[in-house]
Amino acid sequence: ASGFYTVTTIADSGAGSLRQAIVDANADAIGPSLTIYFDSALSGTIVLASPLPELNNASGFSITIDGYTAMGAAVNTDLKKFNGTVTVEIDGTALTGSESALTISGIGCLVKGLAINRCGNGPGTTAISIGGAVCSVEGCLIGTDLTGTAVPSPANVYGIRITGANNRVGDTFDAARNVISGCSIAGVLISGASNNSIYESLIGTDKDGAGPLPNDTGILINTGAADNSVIGNVISGNTTGLAINGVGTVRTAALGNLIGLTADGALALANGTGVLLSNGTTSNVIGVGEGSGNVISGNNTGVQIQDSGTSFNTVLNNTIGLRQDETAAVGNMTGVGISSNASDNLIGGTAGSDGNLISGNTVGIAIDGAFTDNNRVEGNKIGTDPAGVMSIGNMTGVLITSGPKNNVIGGT
Repeated sequence: ASGFYTVTTIADSGAGSLRQAIVDANADAIGPSLTIYFDSALSGTIVLASPLPELNNASGFSITIDGYTAMGAAVNTDLKKFNGTVTVEIDGTALTGSESALTISGIGCLVKGLAINRCGNGPGTTAISIGGAVCSVEGCLIGTDLTGTAVPSPANVYGIRITGANNRVGDTFDAARNVISGCSIAGVLISGASNNSIYESLIGTDKDGAGPLPNDTGILINTGAADNSVIGNVISGNTTGLAINGVGTVRTAALGNLIGLTADGALALANGTGVLLSNGTTSNVIGVGEGSGNVISGNNTGVQIQDSGTSFNTVLNNTIGLRQDETAAVGNMTGVGISSNASDNLIGGTAGSDGNLISGNTVGIAIDGAFTDNNRVEGNKIGTDPAGVMSIGNMTGVLITSGPKNNVIGGT
């Protein structure tokens, strides 16, 4: 084997197909690095009759599938949007149950430059499932058509499902940006998995980050997932942008995301809820340190913390209710809400860079419920400009209702 496998037909099977290339790459015993290319004269739609073989070389070698070698394909170069061209599409209409168009089970595998859509005819059908480790998905259109502006039917149920460790969706360079939109349950699901990162992708929008192509939930982290990171994404247009859910789901870090805004950071592109912490999740950090906060604006609720056992979460150094440049309001109806028995959470902090800027909202911070106790709101600027000099008011700065106890507003 040469280590290089070329796809020469958009047929689902047989010589020259992507399916056969995966079979051959999986069997390669020479390695150490294997690449599946697309012929430079090839483009079009591969209509699957069944899931593709798992990407998992028998000798443990990494495999790359590079859709950017196909005819007319080009990587993204834009700093905020997706201006790349993807010319190979995978149609998962035939999938049922919880089948995935592509499953990555190996180590160090990379998939880039594909559009994967129509995985919507089963309760758990998925475009890409990652059960392996140190694998990456880069520069893909997950859920949209090749234009990146529409969601073909049936919509993917899940875009990317991650159950392995140390994987990446996107990266810190522009060519790795994905568009992950239009999924009926979640654009990205991290289930019971640790140390995965979602970087600099457009989640719930079109390729320009300007219009909504909603996922029900943009990113869903649950079932005991730990130490995952959500960094530098545009998470907008979804019912819920980022949901961190459940007992044992801990230590998620969300940094530098635009949540509820267009990719240029100027206009509302609302989620129903920007960030939702619920059902007993603990020790998550939404925004970390100076320069690492999120901009959470334009949503119905910016950050919602709720339910018994949802504790010891921190929301710090975020801009909540303003444009990215912090010059004007793009308000949430509620900036931060704490309710339904959530306790011992911290909004802001006493270190110099820990406070949030919570301005331009209908309600800045709302604490509600008889057992929503022992939360702290400290060190924030509520209703001001970044300098704390000019007013960019909330209609109500802090609203406490229905008898919560022992919550602290202010302090050093």
